[in-house]
Amino acid sequence: MKRVRTLRLRDTFPLDSAAPSWAHDFARKVEIALANYMVDPNFGPFTYKSDIITRMTDAQVDTFDTLLNQTTPRMRLTWEAITAVYHRGTFFPEFYGMFVDEFGQAEADRILATSGA
Repeated sequence: MKRVRTLRLRDTFPLDSAAPSWAHDFARKVEIALANYMVDPNFGPFTYKSDIITRMTDAQVDTFDTLLNQTTPRMRLTWEAITAVYHRGTFFPEFYGMFVDEFGQAEADRILATSGA
């Protein structure tokens, strides 16, 4: 009986009972790794904190610093702990909303554009 491993509904390579066990083990590990990769919020588009700061004007940096001091401790501590803002992370919607409220959507999109793009 032929067994076909698939990735996101696409046939990738056939494995049958004659295939060595390491091939089945490898295929299983790849499937698990890709499944975790697709849902992990720390993968995908991100913006380095240093890019965010350099894209802002001096007035925007002053405003952002004031907002950070007035926001929730969780958001402030999260900002201090991270090196990049991942766009799929749980932190991003609140962070993006703060930028849109203060600077407008076009400016927020410019400041928070993905790094290296």
